[in-house]
Amino acid sequence: MPPTATSPTTCAETLPTSTSPRALTDTVTFKATDAAHNSASIKGMIPPGADEWNGKLSQDISITFNVEGLYGYQCTPHMMMAMVGIIEVGENQSNLETFKTVAQKIKSAFVMNQERLDEYLSQL
Repeated sequence: MPPTATSPTTCAETLPTSTSPRALTDTVTFKATDAAHNSASIKGMIPPGADEWNGKLSQDISITFNVEGLYGYQCTPHMMMAMVGIIEVGENQSNLETFKTVAQKIKSAFVMNQERLDEYLSQL
């Protein structure tokens, strides 16, 4: 099943995009197509009980989702440029309110594209 994913077009992380939720146990591979990018989960923006991840710079990383809900991810060295995305797994959005609260806090660190997370959230 294709993912619901919002992905920064300027970041080396690559996700297929679609309007269908990602299925539980699906795997997403973030491809390091440019140097100095990574993918890491954002603290407070993954479902309770889900595994966090923190990819190394300039290396691919594959993530298998084991809990339904919303997952926020970032390109760590470019977080201030709002290189972030959202992946929806399954139909359970029970972490949406917590996700929105954390999103409001981290947006203040963005020096550009401050509306990006709001735009992504509006697509859910």
